[in-house]
Order: sequence, then C-alpha cells, then structure tokens
Amino acid sequence: MRCPICGSSAKDITPRESGYASIRCLVDGDFEIDAGCQRELFELIESDRHRVFHGAILSGLAGSRPRITMAAIVGIQATSRQFRRDAIVIPDMNSECATSSK
Repeated sequence: MRCPICGSSAKDITPRESGYASIRCLVDGDFEIDAGCQRELFELIESDRHRVFHGAILSGLAGSRPRITMAAIVGIQATSRQFRRDAIVIPDMNSECATSSK
C-alpha cells in the first residue's frame, strides 16, 4: 500500500475490530487515521496532508501514535480555502489593460 500522507511505501498494521486505520510508513513512521477520514485526507493536497500529520504529532500524547482525526482535516480544509480566497493577485503591468491606460 501507499502512505496516505507522502505516497511512499507503507504497511497497514490495523488491529482487528478497531475504529481506526494504523499505518506504518517508511518515511512518516507509525500513525493512525480515524475511521472514515481516509477519503477526505486523500482529497487534500500533499502539503495540507503533511500539515494535518504534523498537527497530529504535536497534539498526541507522548509515547502514542499520532492520530489523524476528522476535526484536524476539516480545520486544514477551512484554512486552505481561506488562504486561497485571501490570495492577492498582482496585475501584469504588460497586459493590454495596463498599457492602454497610459
């Protein structure tokens, strides 16, 4: 299988009857994803997937695997949309509109 964060080789180490997926990635190490979150995680661009993963690392308990939750994914989706909406577009000064007003 492929790691849902970075795309490198990974192994599913999920125990039976669990409500989450456990992944062992050669690059990112061991982590968990809450049930039902994988599709939404795959829909994020790679840099946002890394932001979710690093957030899980920082918010997890020492000695436990980082766990990616739906709340973390939704938070990243919201900040990504806000960033794209607030992006400033600088007009091309060589465009026809810019040169016709001179």
